[in-house]
Amino acid sequence: MTLSGSAFVSDFTSDGQLSIPTGGTINDSFSPIVLGGGSTTTIASGGTIFLNGQTLELRGALLVNNGHISIGTTNVNFGSLPKGSGVYAR
Repeated sequence: MTLSGSAFVSDFTSDGQLSIPTGGTINDSFSPIVLGGGSTTTIASGGTIFLNGQTLELRGALLVNNGHISIGTTNVNFGSLPKGSGVYAR
């Protein structure tokens, strides 16, 4: 899935491919975002995930972050790989 624009999500899990391009934004509300085993998520420069105090759970996922993940915690669980030059902020 390629995000175009903004999406407001709750109880979101990705087990496939997710692409957040420049200008794309995911806004989380009230629950963790889970990137499951074998999934690949790419955040381009200028793309953003707003966790709004929640967590981003990597569970066997590849995360290429060249954008911004903000206002929350990223948990890298066994078998996961975060990479890229992006920002992880609280």
